[in-house]
Amino acid sequence: MSDEHASDAPTTDEQELNLPVEDHDWLLKMFIRLVNDMDMEIGVTLNVRGLMVSGLLIGGKKYFDGIAQEVLATASPAFGEGFHGFLAKIGEDMYPKKNEENPKQKRGIGFVHLKNATIIGGNGSPIPSNSGKYWRGRLSAVDGFWLGNIAFTR
Repeated sequence: MSDEHASDAPTTDEQELNLPVEDHDWLLKMFIRLVNDMDMEIGVTLNVRGLMVSGLLIGGKKYFDGIAQEVLATASPAFGEGFHGFLAKIGEDMYPKKNEENPKQKRGIGFVHLKNATIIGGNGSPIPSNSGKYWRGRLSAVDGFWLGNIAFTR
């Protein structure tokens, strides 16, 4: 094939904009950066390897704070308090406020964090069926997404 005909090949939107084609969606990554930096929540539904995961997109610090609170509420007091502190410290170290300097900071975006998450399988039934939970998944495993939650009557 000559160079003359190579330009006729179809291209993706990312190639036309000279954006790198990566193993994850750059737009979803931008939304994740936004919730990490602005301490906000965005309703989102993700397609992850044949399943749908729907919930509120939250920052990493809010995720670790949330699971720390769940541990405190459900575990024995001795274990709960120690593990709560451990998880809260991870959130502070890995996701400091945007303007704070932290030598342990690992601001690379590789994970998606959801609050009130529900997983919808092939039969359309939500898991868990009683209430949403915190969910963490690898950004590179997300096949697609849309803004907004899937609402269930429980």
